Amino acid sequence: MPIARMQKVSVLAPLYARDELVDRLHRMGAVHLIELDHGGADEGGTDIETVPFEPETRRLRLALARVEFILQLFERFEGAKTGLISGFLQEKVHLTMEEFLEVEKQVDLTSLYRELERLDIELRQVDSEISLLEGDLEVLQPWKELDYPLAGAYGLGTVEFHLGVLPHQALDDWEREMGSRCPLSAWEVMERRAERVYLAAVIYRGDAAEFSSLASELELELVDLGGREGTAPQEISRESER
Repeated sequence: MPIARMQKVSVLAPLYARDELVDRLHRMGAVHLIELDHGGADEGGTDIETVPFEPETRRLRLALARVEFILQLFERFEGAKTGLISGFLQEKVHLTMEEFLEVEKQVDLTSLYRELERLDIELRQVDSEISLLEGDLEVLQPWKELDYPLAGAYGLGTVEFHLGVLPHQALDDWEREMGSRCPLSAWEVMERRAERVYLAAVIYRGDAAEFSSLASELELELVDLGGREGTAPQEISRESER
């Protein structure tokens, strides 16, 4: 009796369907099954468990973008037909599958997706810069009445220039203690906001130690704007223009 020619076939199937698949192959009577251990290797010596799974994420993202594009396109056409009144006032729009596929051919989705990626990166950078500028403006606004160049104020030789934020409830204590402990120094309230008072102070260097101690006692939060050249209004205008 001649020997039938055999052909090796590898079958991959979900684990839950394994028993049913094996039974069906046995019933065919023309299949010889060989169990393949998970820890073993095939005849080519390739360990199945060590084969890396590295999906092409760009293709997957492109496919998702394509689906989203299709949905948005259909939503646009569907939106033109909804509404009781608008249904009478607007022209009916019909789009067949053939027409849609023809439109889709005119769109280079790969290039479009890459361009959108580039624009998304640029938008994130712009958003970050806007957040920084808004933060700078928020810091500068309470000092908008300072009309002396900030760089010059911080560079005075015989006195120290300080800006700070004081809890509103500590203002009376601040006024009393500054008069007794730093008699040769001057300070002014620049702005009041809710429970906070914004102060500018010119401190005689001989009072510097007492000022530092008082600031700590009354929880004065110092603000440093020494890295700026112009007056506070000039700096605010410059930041706003950017």
